[in-house]
Amino acid sequence: MSVLYRDFRCSLHKSYKKYDSPAEARKHRDKRVARDSDWTRLCDRWEREDFRSRSEANSKARSKLPFTHRGGTSTFLRHKQKMKEEGKEVSEIELFQLTHFNEKNGWVNEAKEKYDEMVELKTTSSQEGSEPLLERKICDRVLGKRSGHVKGQGWGPRPKNARDETIQHNTKEANAQIAHLQNIVESQQATIEAILRRLSCQEATSNIFDAQWTSNEYDKSLVRIL
Repeated sequence: MSVLYRDFRCSLHKSYKKYDSPAEARKHRDKRVARDSDWTRLCDRWEREDFRSRSEANSKARSKLPFTHRGGTSTFLRHKQKMKEEGKEVSEIELFQLTHFNEKNGWVNEAKEKYDEMVELKTTSSQEGSEPLLERKICDRVLGKRSGHVKGQGWGPRPKNARDETIQHNTKEANAQIAHLQNIVESQQATIEAILRRLSCQEATSNIFDAQWTSNEYDKSLVRIL
């Protein structure tokens, strides 16, 4: 939900920046905003000095990137989520192509070179007879890594590949089975200890009876002798 809201707000800001001046933009409320008061509040936010400074800094940072995506204001994760909602699962390399290429404008800067390199690396690793490289590792090798950032897929936590998720799932299942078996062993141990205590009590009682019987027999023998 937070991703959708952020994308929507970025889209509104883009609409706001189409006009020549802030005053002109205020007169043209975006149709997606229901009330004038809401549009005014958004304009106030966009015209604050701290927001303008941060926006300019982000623009400069984006201009220094070797390539940017053509996905508009939507984040990479939002694009992937949207494709999933449409029943289309896309891999990391496919997502890179979808967000850095379109039929009208072609590829962004050096993006095609990186894409071709990733495809070639994937094909080569599959043909070598060994286990093919995971696409996440291919993206890391070609695009590089940065803390808190997945190149080619924007900011956010690094997605888990299917193999990692399978290992994690199997580990959880194994740990659950171990815990279950430990509970069974502890329960059986408690039962065994209870049985041993009962047998010990029975043995003690039996010894008392034996002692009494022996004493009675001894007394009878003395009586016969006398």
